Amino acid sequence: MKRFGKIIFSAGVMLILSLLCGCVSEEMLLRYDPKQRDTVKLAAILPLTGDNATFGLRMRRGIMLAVDELNHTRGIEGRQLEMLYLDSYGTTEGAASAMEQAAEQGAVAVVGGYDTFETEGIVSRADALRLPCVIPLATRDGLTEKSPFVFRNCFTDRQQAEMLAAYLWYWRKFLRVAVLIDMDQEAVYSRNIAREFSRYFRELGGVIACTVEFHGDDYENALKDVTSMGSGAILVPTEGVRAAKMIRRLRELGYPGVICGPDSWDDRGFFQTLGADCDPGLCVYAAFYSDDCQQKEYLKFREMFRKRFFHNPSGEEIQSYDAVMLLVSALSASADLHQFTKHWESIRSQYGAAGVYSMLPNGEIDRTIYVNGIRAGRDGLLPSPRMEHGVTYSTLAQYKQEN
Repeated sequence: MKRFGKIIFSAGVMLILSLLCGCVSEEMLLRYDPKQRDTVKLAAILPLTGDNATFGLRMRRGIMLAVDELNHTRGIEGRQLEMLYLDSYGTTEGAASAMEQAAEQGAVAVVGGYDTFETEGIVSRADALRLPCVIPLATRDGLTEKSPFVFRNCFTDRQQAEMLAAYLWYWRKFLRVAVLIDMDQEAVYSRNIAREFSRYFRELGGVIACTVEFHGDDYENALKDVTSMGSGAILVPTEGVRAAKMIRRLRELGYPGVICGPDSWDDRGFFQTLGADCDPGLCVYAAFYSDDCQQKEYLKFREMFRKRFFHNPSGEEIQSYDAVMLLVSALSASADLHQFTKHWESIRSQYGAAGVYSMLPNGEIDRTIYVNGIRAGRDGLLPSPRMEHGVTYSTLAQYKQEN
């Protein structure tokens, strides 16, 4: 269903009807009141316990830095911010419950959702609770279509898949690539990336030499099969630790070509699993940021982050920081969803710490997408990322039109 769907009592239709009548319906009024002068409460819904707790704690660090910076500068319309940190437990149900807690405790907007499962819980309650939500990391397409209260500052699976395909076609000049695809029931992310990558690479004029299926950790035969196909590049769209194991095995099997993957590779566990003894060859992956970026906004953020936490930031930290900054920018002077949406969509070519943002209708985004390569480890150090390329997503359409 489209963002302003066909169900007559949906939040989207209520917004349209209220605008035609020259008034704003109660369903579209935000919990935020620009006229009040009290502290403004926001909620961060994160996996603070459970399997994804490491990522939730990273997100919390980025959010803390944004709130501290805002409270020492402009705040929100001159008021201080208070952030409620609520545990989603890494589940859909936990995130939905955390949304209810956020409303009960006086939050007026939400940042959160590490993965799609959590974000589904956030999305499911956004309309009823009238809480604008910004998704910093869940990349599945279609999430913002489910509620007019939901927005994102992350790219989508389709966008990052198209970026990888364009990188191999335009900048590496590959004509044929192979694709691995995880057929486990829960590996929706892998299949989305594989499908969108294959579609776009064919649109550009390339050939998918083969698509080889595997199930979870049972990938040995798939790797042998794909290695025998003789393609110059292989897409490995799976989570970081498994991807690193597959890269090591592909190199052991003698595969010399480019190995590429999605943003899930951008994780410490990926580089730890590759290990200091591995020469990964030419591997690239889509990423939200690059530590090689010289953009002044990123350099400022990195310096603040290092002073506070004594290490370089991760994608979770930088995306969550930007999500708070963008949310506060749109929330300022917004008493209803129409005003919030107008302010959100007025964000054009705005430099954040992670890159350049332009907001699109339906909560979607045109933003910088990086392709990072991997430096081999030296002297006992782990491999590390390096920037190969970085452009805004809309640039891909220009390349396609010109070539």
